[in-house]
Amino acid sequence: MAMTEKTAPRQDTKQSQNNLLGIGFIMAAGLSMTLSFLVIKTASQSVGSFETLFFRSIISMLIVLVMSRQQGLTILHTEQPGKLLFRTLMISISMVTMYLALKELPLVQVMSIQFSRPIYVLVLAALFLGEKVRLPRSVATFVGFIGVLIILRPGDDMHPAMLMMVGGVMCSAIVPILTRKLTKTDKTSTLMIYGSIGPLLISLIPTYYYWVTPDIPTLAMLIFLGFSSAMTQYCIVRAFTYGEASVVSPFDYTRLIFVTAAGYIVFAEIPDQYTIIGTIIICGSSLFIAWRQAIKQRRSTSVPPDEQVNKS
Repeated sequence: MAMTEKTAPRQDTKQSQNNLLGIGFIMAAGLSMTLSFLVIKTASQSVGSFETLFFRSIISMLIVLVMSRQQGLTILHTEQPGKLLFRTLMISISMVTMYLALKELPLVQVMSIQFSRPIYVLVLAALFLGEKVRLPRSVATFVGFIGVLIILRPGDDMHPAMLMMVGGVMCSAIVPILTRKLTKTDKTSTLMIYGSIGPLLISLIPTYYYWVTPDIPTLAMLIFLGFSSAMTQYCIVRAFTYGEASVVSPFDYTRLIFVTAAGYIVFAEIPDQYTIIGTIIICGSSLFIAWRQAIKQRRSTSVPPDEQVNKS
């Protein structure tokens, strides 16, 4: 009994330390993503959105190939080609729309619309995976949509890039659902390499026809973009490897602070009242959905031993 009592505090301390590491990684991911947004917006003014995406994709692909060099051609093998190709297409569309939107819209608007993704994931998971969505999360989803509409302000003055960005976020919401199915049979490196090949191919033809030779500073930014994008993905994976999702997820919203500050300092962007109100609503509803999901997971993993015996 004494050993159990001593072990519990140690486990709690270890988990607390891991949670702090997770928080650090998710905030580092936010900083890295903010830098990526700055580079995309700046570089696309010089060489165009498709060429910016082309450079990002080819550098990210090379990074994955170097990291997975021992796998050889097996990195391209998949047990579910249809699902993998559809996932690749959804990634490609979402990235194209985001790059085009970043050229036209303020950084914080793009990030705010991007944060509505959990809302679409919840809806799609209910439709295609048969997950039950109870009343509280249904209400949160509806409220989140209202937040999106406040930012968009549908009407004659709505920028087309906003609607395009929403479509891209909807496509990106399909990605984690397909990823859950694909990771049962395929390697992570396989998903990553196709996630780079798709955007590379879709940006290849526009880049060829509208090629602009980048100057040295722009080329340096484009190379940096490939590394910062890879760093963002690495930090996100590490964050949720170390920390509990219910603890780490709220700190993901520090990205909004970083992006708002960067947009103001670099581009003198000041979010209007509609963007601020809509962002608060989206963040609140997304956090509530994440909190309810965490409660659901805790309940499913804390079944008493007696009940486990009875169920078996």
